[in-house]
Order: sequence, then structure tokens, then C-alpha cells
Amino acid sequence: MAVDRLSVTVPDELGAALRALAERSGETVSSLVTEAIAHRLRLAALDVALAEADRRFGPVAAQLVEAAEAELLAARRAGGKPKASPARRAEPSIASGPGRVASARRPASARRHAPSAARR
Repeated sequence: MAVDRLSVTVPDELGAALRALAERSGETVSSLVTEAIAHRLRLAALDVALAEADRRFGPVAAQLVEAAEAELLAARRAGGKPKASPARRAEPSIASGPGRVASARRPASARRHAPSAARR
């Protein structure tokens, strides 16, 4: 596998925490940084896909976003995963129907930097 050697500058405390994490987990600093970069790139790709879905189908209604976040939070508190019912999978047109709210989905920057209660 070809590699690209990069040089990054981070605050001292972040570098120390990264090295400590690598040591505790038995990984290398490079593998942890590579994983973090790959994760960030996946998030950026998801932001693009969500923006395209909003453009094509309209934004998701605020009440649906709130219901989904509440379900995720309840499932996490219970230690499980939310169950998708066949009816939910069969009704993708709900997001483009009446009652759409343009600001229902948090902007990409908010999803990355200010986690909702469902992500805690």
C-alpha cells in the first residue's frame, strides 16, 4: 500500500493524549490519525449525500427528526438499537410531503461539533 507522509502540528496536550491512547490501545499514532481522517472524510461524504437528498426530496419534517432523535436516545439509554419497522422503510415520501420544515435537519457543522442529546 502506498503511503503519504504528512506532518501535522497539534497542541501539546492533544499530542500527549493521542500518544497515551495509542499506547493503551496497542495501536500506533499513525493508525489512530488515519482512522480519524477516514472518519472525517466519511462524515463529509454523508453531508454531501444529505444535502443532495434535501435538494432532490426536500428537507425532513422537524417532527420526524425529533421523533427519530427521541427513539435513538431511548434505545441508547436502554442499551440497545432502535428497531426499524417495515412501515418506516416503506414510507420515504413522508419527508417530501406537507409540513416540511426547511431547518429541520441541523447543518453539517452542527452535527459534527455540537452533538444532540441522542448522541450523548
